[in-house]
Amino acid sequence: MEANVILGNNIDTNVMVYKLKKRRATNIFVVDYDYYGNTKFLNNVTYTSSKDAVNLFEEFDSVIFYKSLYILPGLTRKRP
Repeated sequence: MEANVILGNNIDTNVMVYKLKKRRATNIFVVDYDYYGNTKFLNNVTYTSSKDAVNLFEEFDSVIFYKSLYILPGLTRKRP
């Protein structure tokens, strides 16, 4: 059994979740570094804190990590 883990809950996280669901991935987790509450399960996605994530992934044979962006490429511009 494999876990699909998105590191960070940012601007493109919903797009990444959508793409994983489209590929029929199961066991989708989002590790939110700014969240310290209890683990939530919404729309077949588990949202968890980095503290609780370690315990959740022990039961899986493999863990696939995806990195969420903090900004999208092209949104910044060089200033003269």
